[in-house]
Amino acid sequence: MLLIKKMVQVLFVTGSLALYGCSSSEGEDPPADNTLSGVFTTPVVKGLKYSTDTQSGTTDASGTFKYKDGEIISFYIGDIFVGQTYAKNVVTPLDLEEIATPKSLNNTKASSISDNWAINLFNLLLALDANGDTDDGIEITTAVSDQASSITLQLDLPPSEFISNTETINFTVTVSVTLSQPAEVSSFISTNFSNSSDWGTMVWGTSNWNNQ
Repeated sequence: MLLIKKMVQVLFVTGSLALYGCSSSEGEDPPADNTLSGVFTTPVVKGLKYSTDTQSGTTDASGTFKYKDGEIISFYIGDIFVGQTYAKNVVTPLDLEEIATPKSLNNTKASSISDNWAINLFNLLLALDANGDTDDGIEITTAVSDQASSITLQLDLPPSEFISNTETINFTVTVSVTLSQPAEVSSFISTNFSNSSDWGTMVWGTSNWNNQ
């Protein structure tokens, strides 16, 4: 009889602990979702692939991407790497670098990259826009992304060399687009970015940014 009584006590205690554990876990708040949203813009670009250490996807019609605080985000047109930066709520092509630096967090153009990258990237984006009208943003279609598989373009080349580079020509022929002359692209950038913007003033034809 004593043995049975002890067994009943053990079962009672064990059951009570199990119930407490269930009620305790059920009462806990779910982990906070610290995922943030940013926008790739000026103009808005839909269809850019992106990746961070924790997030990946394709920018939507509003240019939206996901990231977590402190992460570096890389952008791609298909497999074509078009640059990276420290992720933040607003990213433009002028933020992108070959290798991200903390300066990009402050909208200050890193000195390690020249205007070549910016002009060539804008040239590529403008040429690949689905309808050729940047007033409604830029759309990189799935078909273009699919044709950009296993391709690398040298965005750091001088703009005149970039548009005549064999790899560039082969890709643009494949997707049936024509790149603009560098002067036209420079004019587009000047129109879309104020001379007194947070990025400073680019001295075209040089590698210099005058950050006031």
